[in-house]
Amino acid sequence: MLKIVCLCSIIKSITIHTHIQILMHSLEYKKTTNTVRLLKLIIPETELTLFGRLEGASELCIPDSVTPLVLYPEPSAPVLTKEFVEKCPKPIMLIVPDGTWTQAKKLIHRRENLYKVPRVRIQRYEPSQYFLRRNQEENGLCTLEAVAEALGAIEGSEIKNKLLHYLDMMVSRVIWTREGCNPQTFPGLKS
Repeated sequence: MLKIVCLCSIIKSITIHTHIQILMHSLEYKKTTNTVRLLKLIIPETELTLFGRLEGASELCIPDSVTPLVLYPEPSAPVLTKEFVEKCPKPIMLIVPDGTWTQAKKLIHRRENLYKVPRVRIQRYEPSQYFLRRNQEENGLCTLEAVAEALGAIEGSEIKNKLLHYLDMMVSRVIWTREGCNPQTFPGLKS
């Protein structure tokens, strides 16, 4: 039964030019509904740094060879668009906080090396397809959806669509397991 639900053998990894750095709260790491695990399967070069209640939590290192941008929905932040990306002098390092809204806000406002990094936001018109958790913010997205939208502006819509396709597969399979694992109702299962 587990092999039917697992996405690992289905996922085809993607190579991108953007450097993705996820800053994950330590409480988020063990949650089974964490979308960063899926993101790392799809884009293996995605880097992960834990923060929060950890002894010796590592600091984020931002190399001089990139244009660092924090993906965070501050109203004053510019929208990440293709035109915005074209004006960046170096390859983009997309820094993405992962945790609750409160955890993410504390992270980017309290860490000195992040406080000075420019923030960007995405503009999405469709509602979130991530129904596995209660969302604290209206129009909020899960981490993988936010990264997909950002990469759509940076790398193109093909990357965005692939990421969202895998997320849809994950969500449908998790919902299926929560509803009793009836093989007749499994999405995509042929008898």
